[in-house]
Amino acid sequence: MNSGPLLEVENLTVSFPSRRGELRAVIGVSYSLYPQQTLAIVGESGSGKTVSCRALMGLLPQAAVVTGSARFGGAELLGPVAFYQNAAGAVPGAPPSRDRDEVAR
Repeated sequence: MNSGPLLEVENLTVSFPSRRGELRAVIGVSYSLYPQQTLAIVGESGSGKTVSCRALMGLLPQAAVVTGSARFGGAELLGPVAFYQNAAGAVPGAPPSRDRDEVAR
């Protein structure tokens, strides 16, 4: 039996380029979710709840810059590593990485 976290997010940061510079929507979010646990993400409107969840699912616009680490069952969900794992079939249904096109070049 694995007693490790099912989902582990470390130092998740999401930013978007804008005319006035970088807009940092999520800054350094970390949490672990273990089997049989429930996690509630709460905060004021505009605090980054939706953006952080969309980052984990790969549903942000291509202009978004996502850094940090998110592992589901030990498999990385963010960045080029996620693309390689998904291509190898290690993470069925994993979200596509924003860096996928850069890695393919």
